[in-house]
Amino acid sequence: MTKRYGPALHRALTVGVVAAMPLLSYGVAYASPSEPNISSGSTDTEAVECVQSALVSAARNGKIPEYSAASVDGKYGPATVRFVKMYQKKLGLADDGIVGPITGSHLYQEMQAEQKQVGPAQLARCYDHLPVTVDVKDPAV
Repeated sequence: MTKRYGPALHRALTVGVVAAMPLLSYGVAYASPSEPNISSGSTDTEAVECVQSALVSAARNGKIPEYSAASVDGKYGPATVRFVKMYQKKLGLADDGIVGPITGSHLYQEMQAEQKQVGPAQLARCYDHLPVTVDVKDPAV
């Protein structure tokens, strides 16, 4: 291939394959990979607060039973795991209690649906801390 098309094309193809490797390895591109997953034991308190705030939005949107705003404490404890599992089950996802890019995207969309209550600053902060896929709209757009 190098002889027929030249070294420039060979380099371009090599760079293209290397650039696509993160997509190939994970099967999904992240818009905000602060943590690949958020689960029990996560140390990123802001990410956990975003999960909990999104659960408050999901409760307001009728997806899960009441999840109180007082529950937003930045600790991914048994109650957070239980409500994440309920939410995942409601959506037909694997109910493992782990917030990966698919669950994170759905939770973020719950917050987007309540933009007036959530506010633009919190929406932008959670976009940066939740693992969401690239098909989720950036709040700055």
